[in-house]
Amino acid sequence: MAKIFTYATPPLLFRYRSISGGKIARELEAINEKYIHCPSIDKLNDPMEGMHRLSSFFSKRSDSAKHHTIINSARQRLGIASFSELLYDEPMWAHYTDQFQGICVAYNFRKLLAELDDEVHLVRMNYNDNAPILLWGRGSVDQDARLTISSKTSRWSYEREWRVISPTKGKTQYQLHNCVTHVYLGSRLDSSDRKMVIKQLESLNISVSEMKLDEYAINFGRVFVSIKSPVKPSRVKKVKTVQAVKPRSK
Repeated sequence: MAKIFTYATPPLLFRYRSISGGKIARELEAINEKYIHCPSIDKLNDPMEGMHRLSSFFSKRSDSAKHHTIINSARQRLGIASFSELLYDEPMWAHYTDQFQGICVAYNFRKLLAELDDEVHLVRMNYNDNAPILLWGRGSVDQDARLTISSKTSRWSYEREWRVISPTKGKTQYQLHNCVTHVYLGSRLDSSDRKMVIKQLESLNISVSEMKLDEYAINFGRVFVSIKSPVKPSRVKKVKTVQAVKPRSK
């Protein structure tokens, strides 16, 4: 049987964050204390999250409704954090940083993968016009629950999303500060929040860049450069070999 491999992975993943309503302290705490906040599925913005279908054999079983309920309960226990492969993307800044008033945190893909707990899954989202199908007996309840939140409609494909899926909601810890390589400031970030971000990240030796608008283009100018040499954001993927999870047949 053939195997599926993912040879190309992004060097960086970007997490867009709104900091309105005093959320700036929460976001800086997450960076300082080395965790990713993973809310439950009902906190996500897509009402179709978790939608799925049962295979014909699964749906005809007398206990299908019971198992369906168990899978839904398992999904509610999971924590989910969204990332993108994209930095220079105006819709992402508009939708997820409160109209360019927030920040975008860059994570080193390889380091984040190494520093997260083994029970945490890092998933590249699948985009399809049809909801995923659950097959009877092909996976555990937790695997089925994760499957249902690893796919979205093709209309979301522009986001090029990856997800951290944690077994529990709330704080998902990683071990080292250098998982965060850079923080990018939106062009409309409040001046007091800007000062707070720069001051705290300077103490953590994390580079900061500020968005500059050049007609119809986004650029970033450094306002603080750490001693270390961060991975530069790129629109071109670098190649790294990792084995992917083999999909289940319908």
